[in-house]
Amino acid sequence: MAVCFFNNFLDNEHKYRCEYEVLTDQIIVTVDYDITEEIEAVGGVKTFGSNIEYTQRDILIADHDKRTNYLLKDAYYQRNSMIYGCPDDGAKTVFVSYTYFRSQSFESLVDLKKVPKINSITIASNDLLRYITSNSVSKIEYEDRLVINLNRKADEEIRRIGTNNIKEIILRDYWFGGFNKDHSIVFDITGHLELKLLKRENYTEVPRYVYEILVFLQLYTKNSLAIDGITVSIDGVSYDMFFRIRNNDNQIKRQTNEKSVQSSIMDFLEKCYSTIPYRKSKSEIRNIPYIVLNKHRSVEDNFLMYYRFIECYYKKQNIPDIKRQFVAYSIAKNYLGHRKCLPAEQDNLAHEIVSLRNHYVHSGYYLRNGSLRIKFEDSSKNYTVKADADWIYERMRILYECSIDIIFKDMLGYNSYSFS
Repeated sequence: MAVCFFNNFLDNEHKYRCEYEVLTDQIIVTVDYDITEEIEAVGGVKTFGSNIEYTQRDILIADHDKRTNYLLKDAYYQRNSMIYGCPDDGAKTVFVSYTYFRSQSFESLVDLKKVPKINSITIASNDLLRYITSNSVSKIEYEDRLVINLNRKADEEIRRIGTNNIKEIILRDYWFGGFNKDHSIVFDITGHLELKLLKRENYTEVPRYVYEILVFLQLYTKNSLAIDGITVSIDGVSYDMFFRIRNNDNQIKRQTNEKSVQSSIMDFLEKCYSTIPYRKSKSEIRNIPYIVLNKHRSVEDNFLMYYRFIECYYKKQNIPDIKRQFVAYSIAKNYLGHRKCLPAEQDNLAHEIVSLRNHYVHSGYYLRNGSLRIKFEDSSKNYTVKADADWIYERMRILYECSIDIIFKDMLGYNSYSFS
């Protein structure tokens, strides 16, 4: 059984036996500890209730049997239980943490400061292997033998960024393995993408860096990257770090290997960091994840999301009368299907989208009798449409196509792209 320490990790007088469970996005630890001892008595009486708030704490788990150690950050109280009158009576308290470090070295976790500062972040993913042009593993097949070459030092592709607190990004593969006792040979290869920082960041900022690169990679190759692990460097020491990753539950389906643009991944990432820096950016850039990352929303919610994205982007552009005409302007500029429409049809389409948006915002999603009144400044042009599911979906799809075109063509500067 493992042992746990609270906050002061070298206090051997206050270590507790514990059991723990590592889940996908959290770690749960059950400690032989009576947390009710922390309640202060008032007039010699302790009061128990659901309104009691226990202090969050860092918990260090030392598991000698598995030769691994965990440092839970800001673990919070979940529940406790007590058993009386039995040989195994006692108290147990359960804590949960969503952010924690792992290391084989107990001492390295003890040495971490209360708020560790990160020098670099490395994302491990098998999906990154498709982007690596110089592999550390190669094979040559002969008629009578197979030769496998394993380079001890992986070739790296390094790209200087120098902005958005990213000093440089490094892409490489990494292999590990060897001979088992039964003389079988086992090797595993994974891809690594390292972000070296210009200035150290608090560990709490790591999820934002990871989320940002996920958005960029989603733009490069849609639905094709799942994170297999994250390592951080702190004062020259590497630690495995775990936390909840937004929009990435390691269950992404590898749907396609097709790149959105004819550009290397390093060129693409460099452009993203310079033109659409997500972490410290304007609102129109901050809206990009809601467009390109998978979201389980209704067609009505998606319609409004794409509408707001286009509105937010164009209302900040220095274009005459754009605040009133941004929908019509975007249809003419960003919707490829507009070429099949006459000017009058484009105008009707823009007013239909605006009328549907106004109805959703002011009256909700319900359309009485499935009908929608399309309104113009000149009321003589008004008409009513049968707004069934297909009709609404088609308008939503138009806004989506406009949004994607804004991202790739207007923000990133790619005139040619394929992102469906």
